[in-house]
Amino acid sequence: MNQSVVTQEILKQEETNMLLTSANIPYSTSPLELMITALASTLGTFTEKEEVVVELEGHGRSDSENKIDISRTVGWFTTLYPVKLRIHKGNLGEQVKSIKEQLRKIPNKGVGYGVLKYIEQEIEDYNRLPIRFNYLGEFSSSMHNDYFSFSDKVIGEDIAIENDITAKLEINNWVINGTFHCSIRHFAQDKNKVEAFLNAFLEQLSKIINHCHNKTEKDFTPSDF
Repeated sequence: MNQSVVTQEILKQEETNMLLTSANIPYSTSPLELMITALASTLGTFTEKEEVVVELEGHGRSDSENKIDISRTVGWFTTLYPVKLRIHKGNLGEQVKSIKEQLRKIPNKGVGYGVLKYIEQEIEDYNRLPIRFNYLGEFSSSMHNDYFSFSDKVIGEDIAIENDITAKLEINNWVINGTFHCSIRHFAQDKNKVEAFLNAFLEQLSKIINHCHNKTEKDFTPSDF
C-alpha cells in the first residue's frame, strides 16, 4: 500500500471552549459524544448508509463498572472496540440524543472487548481495515513548566514506513492551548477526498457545537436516569 500521510485541521478557540463546556449542558453529553455525532453524520453523508462501523480507541483508564484498582499503575491500557452506529436523519438535537444513547449502551466503555476477541472463537471479524477514532483529551496549559513545554516543530515520522496503519482512516483528536485539533492518517490514494471528509466533519461538529450552545432548554434521555 502507499505511504500513509496526515492531514490536519483545527477549530477556533471559541468553538473549542464551547465543545468542552456549554455545548454539553442541554443534552448532558460529553465532548466525545458530540464528536462522534458529527463523525456518524459525516460518514452517513459520504457512504450513503444508514449504519456505519467505527473502531473507537481509548486510553482505558476511565472509571469502570468493575471498579478495578489502577492507582498503582502508569501509562495507557488502550482500548480498541468496534461500534455499529445507526445514523439518525432528524435534526441536530435528535442526532446528538441518538448517538449519546447508543454509546452509553456499550458495556463498560469497551473495556473487555480485547479479551473477548481472543477467548471467543466465533466472534465476528467486523472489518479488516476499520475507520478508527480516538480523542486523546485536553492537554492543558498546566503542562507547560520550567522543564517541559509543547513544541510545534516537525520531528519526522514516528512510525516506520514499513509499518502500515491498520485502518482505512485513523482519526485522532486532541485539545492543546485551548484549540481543538483533528488529524487523519490514511493511505494516500485519494488525498482530496480525505481532505473533503475532514472539512465536512469539522463543519458538522461546528454546527453541533453552536446548536447545543444556543439551546436554552435541557433535554433528557433514558441514560440520564
